[in-house]
Amino acid sequence: MRVLGGLRVALGILAFVPTARAEETEEKCVVLCRPALKLEPTLAVGPLVGPQVQNVTTGEVQTLPPKAAFQLTLGLGIPTEWRHVRFTLESIFPVPGRPELEAELNLFLLTEEMTRGWVELHFDVVDQLSPGMRPDVLDSYTHKLDLELDLAVFVFNWLPEGNWLRNIELEASLDYLATGLPRRGDVIDGQRYLEDARGWSVSFLLVMPLAPLVPQ
Repeated sequence: MRVLGGLRVALGILAFVPTARAEETEEKCVVLCRPALKLEPTLAVGPLVGPQVQNVTTGEVQTLPPKAAFQLTLGLGIPTEWRHVRFTLESIFPVPGRPELEAELNLFLLTEEMTRGWVELHFDVVDQLSPGMRPDVLDSYTHKLDLELDLAVFVFNWLPEGNWLRNIELEASLDYLATGLPRRGDVIDGQRYLEDARGWSVSFLLVMPLAPLVPQ
C-alpha cells in the first residue's frame, strides 16, 4: 500500500511539473518571443502618382498610370518583450514576377490591447531585397528602403476565443519606396524618364494565421 501511495504521489508530481514549465515558458519572453507564420494574399496598386516618360522611338510623352498587381506573401512575425516592437520576415511572390524578400522593424502606434482586439496600427521600416529598377541593375537584385504605415482590422473579433476566424485581419498599407527607383534620364523598356519616379503605393491584404492556427 505504501508503495502504491508513493507511486501515486510521484506520478502526480511528474504530471504537474511539465505543466508548470510549459506555462512558465509561455509567460516568459526574453527579447524575442514565439514567432507566428501567416499567409497574406495582397493586392498592390502603384505608383499612385506616375512619372512622365518619353518613348525614345516616337517621342510621345505620357504619364505612367498606376498598375494593380496580385501577390502572395508568407510572413513570419516575431514579437518581442516590448509590446510596441516587432520584427517581421517576408517572402513575397508576385503573380507574375520574381520573388522578393523583406526584413521589417514594426513600431506599433496602436496595439490589440489598446483597442480591445479590434485594430492595430504600426509604422514599418523595411529592408527590401527585390529586382533592380535602374537601367544598370535590371538583371539583379538590390536592397531598397521602404517605409510603410499599416492599419489592420480584426473583423471577426466578436467571435468566441479559440475560433480561427477571430485572428483574420483585413489590412491596408500606405508604402513609400525611398530608394532604388528610376531617375530622370534613365531609359527603361524604350522609355526615357523625364522626372524621377515616385515611390508611393497602396496595398490591401487579407492576413490569415498558419502556425499556430489559433494564436494566443
